[in-house]
Amino acid sequence: MFLIAQMVVALVASVVLPVITPSHSTPQFPTGSVEAIEPSPGGVFVGGTDLGPGAVKIVNNRIVWSIPGNNVWSLLKVRGGVLVGSAHGVSKYAPPSRRPRWQVPLKGTVSSLEHISGSRLVVAAGRFPGSLRVINVRTGTVAKKYTLPRLSGQCCTNSGPTRIYRADMQPRGHRYIAVGEFAKVAGQSRSQAVMLRFSPTGARLVRWDMPALHTQCAKRQPSYINDAEWSHDGRRIAFASGGGRRLGVCDSVTTVNGRATGLNIQPNAISRTCTDTLQSVEWAPDDRTIFAAGHQKCAELRPGSLIFRPRYGLEALRAANLHLRQWRSDKCRAVGSRELTWRAGLWVGYDCSFWGNEQGEHMHRSRLAFLPRRR
Repeated sequence: MFLIAQMVVALVASVVLPVITPSHSTPQFPTGSVEAIEPSPGGVFVGGTDLGPGAVKIVNNRIVWSIPGNNVWSLLKVRGGVLVGSAHGVSKYAPPSRRPRWQVPLKGTVSSLEHISGSRLVVAAGRFPGSLRVINVRTGTVAKKYTLPRLSGQCCTNSGPTRIYRADMQPRGHRYIAVGEFAKVAGQSRSQAVMLRFSPTGARLVRWDMPALHTQCAKRQPSYINDAEWSHDGRRIAFASGGGRRLGVCDSVTTVNGRATGLNIQPNAISRTCTDTLQSVEWAPDDRTIFAAGHQKCAELRPGSLIFRPRYGLEALRAANLHLRQWRSDKCRAVGSRELTWRAGLWVGYDCSFWGNEQGEHMHRSRLAFLPRRR
């Protein structure tokens, strides 16, 4: 019986790992960078910078809808259409129409869009005055009476303007984790990462802080936490970072207990690269695996071991302890993949033109790849 149970666990663990070679029939983009991928009924929405179209919908490996533009940074499927976060604000589209239902100008880039559970409201975050806005999806208006905390300050040497890079809302919950360039939130010290709790009328600062994020990596680097994502069960958070230095949580995948509170949150585990930047993380549907992408050329075998194995641009880790999985699917490195999304397999958005690595054979796969789930 014990042996059978072990076999079942092993089978479940392997089901959600995608195949190693990407699909040959996924649409390709000759230039630019894919910055956003959003699951939709029957396919995915894809958007990015300088791709040709601003955003497209892909169904059965065909582009069935597109809109013009060259600066799409975030996408969110909503009832009756899709929200598009661009360099100028947020727009709602209802495919097959290519004309927006409404537009909300925000005087800057919207790099994240997230639902507020149990409402018609969406949180827009990015690089614009205030860094946060709440928008009513039905009316296409800013919820002006909704109270939001103020982000301010610079976390690191060479930091740019205050902004949020990425954010994620807890599945079926109200906690919101955001990462970016800031040092204070609502007057309280919060460096590079903040947790907020959203209600129907406002957002409040959660008593949650991670001292490790108050340590700067290499002085030439500004803020270095590039992505954060909740596990599907809402219990853990994974971070992707750069930094150019083997210190603290620099150049790593880091996991923390998402249910913990306090001002001394400690990492559960830290898996490093060879001082190469990671840009994005994605949990597999069963929360057993974390995928991480960037421009890494190797990944740590076990946290703290300082034993590294080749991994070009993409890696898979056991979520429980961040041990490196044997699964390997190398891709071109460039700046790195800023978008990973799971829908029937792993979708990867990036800024270069081949799958493979500099040391061996590779196939032409430009800006977008799909690795189907292994059957």
